[in-house]
Amino acid sequence: MSTDSWLTAAIGFGAGLVASLLVDYFRSRINSDGEIRAHREKNYPELWSITDIAPVFGTVPIAPLTLDSKVVELRTWYYGSGGMYLSSTSSEAFSHLQSVLVHSAMTAAVSSSGQNAGVSPGSTEYADIRVSCSVLRQSLARDLSSRSRYPWTLWVLRRDYKHAASWVAKAVRVDGRQD
Repeated sequence: MSTDSWLTAAIGFGAGLVASLLVDYFRSRINSDGEIRAHREKNYPELWSITDIAPVFGTVPIAPLTLDSKVVELRTWYYGSGGMYLSSTSSEAFSHLQSVLVHSAMTAAVSSSGQNAGVSPGSTEYADIRVSCSVLRQSLARDLSSRSRYPWTLWVLRRDYKHAASWVAKAVRVDGRQD
């Protein structure tokens, strides 16, 4: 065999090896993505139901004990069954909701009699909780692609930018700092 034949064979072998490795990598990613999606489909409904604390319609005051119990429920869910399956966007929304709930629990409105009356509808805290729950639910739906036929459209990217901007504004108001 001539040098050209050996070189051609070596290049062909190398290209075949690289192609084989790439195919295996993408197959493992597809299988991994399918497993993560299955875990999300199993665990997200429980998290979704925890975020029912501040509905848009039929608003009622949120008692301080309810705020505390929601913080505990979220923490239990996160460390018990689903936290590791959150996407980075959902994880940010989850953390933001936790900080809003903790902040609202600590600064709940105090009535004139000195008793802790909780968070009343129409207050800034109530709106922050409602919006934070909504952003988390939208992020969970996006993780499962359950609300969009074509998840990577310009409209979705524009919407994500608006949500990110609202998170920053909420973080400044809740934490008193700007990240």
